[in-house]
Amino acid sequence: MQVLIFLLSLKSSLIIFIFVSNYEYISRTKLIMTNTLIEPTETQGMLRPNTKQAENAIIGLKCVLIMEFVSIFFLYLEYSLLSSVSSKPTSEEAINANYDQQQFFSIISLFVYFISIVTFLKWFRRAYYNLGIRVSSLSCSNIRAAISWFIPIVSIYKPYQILKEMYRKTNYLLVQRYPETEGILPMKLLHVWWFFYIVLNIIAFILTYLYLNIDSVKDILTINGINTAFSLVNISLSILTIKVVRRYAEAERLMARIRDENNEI
Repeated sequence: MQVLIFLLSLKSSLIIFIFVSNYEYISRTKLIMTNTLIEPTETQGMLRPNTKQAENAIIGLKCVLIMEFVSIFFLYLEYSLLSSVSSKPTSEEAINANYDQQQFFSIISLFVYFISIVTFLKWFRRAYYNLGIRVSSLSCSNIRAAISWFIPIVSIYKPYQILKEMYRKTNYLLVQRYPETEGILPMKLLHVWWFFYIVLNIIAFILTYLYLNIDSVKDILTINGINTAFSLVNISLSILTIKVVRRYAEAERLMARIRDENNEI
């Protein structure tokens, strides 16, 4: 009976959490679009420094890495608890303690992820904006580029296409002035990044479905295993994203050197 009550309360909390998260997601996404993804009017047509944004994005991604390692630890504790429930009686205090830990960690994780998303998008939007100043035409505006991360289905392929466009066009500009920089922005890195990005989205979709259909301890154990896989894939994706940002930040520094040389001439 204690286990059944625990399962029902967990399912109810998850439904409420998903509802609240979706509401917060819509509100904060609107805030991001209006406050952080649009260049001030007076800076339109001018290159904007992006080094600090790249550093902040990398810090945010490193925080996500830390949270995922901690998440794996908590998932292991949960797995041990749930395994003991099926084989021997477990105290209500132990169940409640685990539940409180999960709730507290979920709140912190949500905050860390939000900060990481904001810092990454600020870097991404400005990098694409600056590229639009240097080249004659891009596939879309920097605002649409940022919004593409939030549109269902489109978010699976469009961000990858935009990153690929950034890498190719920036690499072309660099090689024209510094032939030795050939390969500084490897496309293979983006291909691997995209693979893990798709895998992570598939796992997230599966988890969303399973969270809404919890009926037994076995279901929670299944979710526990998939959550562990999610964390492992996200660790790999975060590391790759850090490399993507670092490579492009270095390319932007070289591009700035070209601009300074042209000004001296």
